[in-house]
Amino acid sequence: MALEKYGETALPMVRARLEGDLSSEARERLTLVLGRHTKPDSDPERLRQSRAVELLEHLGTPAAKELLAKLAKGGPARLTTDAAGAAKRLAAR
Repeated sequence: MALEKYGETALPMVRARLEGDLSSEARERLTLVLGRHTKPDSDPERLRQSRAVELLEHLGTPAAKELLAKLAKGGPARLTTDAAGAAKRLAAR
């Protein structure tokens, strides 16, 4: 499927399209794409990134907050969304 080459960056579009009127085949294909990219962290690189974001959030230092803010400005990849969530939680403390 052509969407696969876009990886996680396509997820917002996939989710939006799933809310629309689709054939059962199209819905099934989009659901498969979504499932492949939203599984729990089985990829070692994703797991490493998630743990790094968790560590930065736990530290909560000015340098950690600055790095999380920089990471949160990236595209819609998982690292960016994880960092944005952590930065938001730290700001609320």
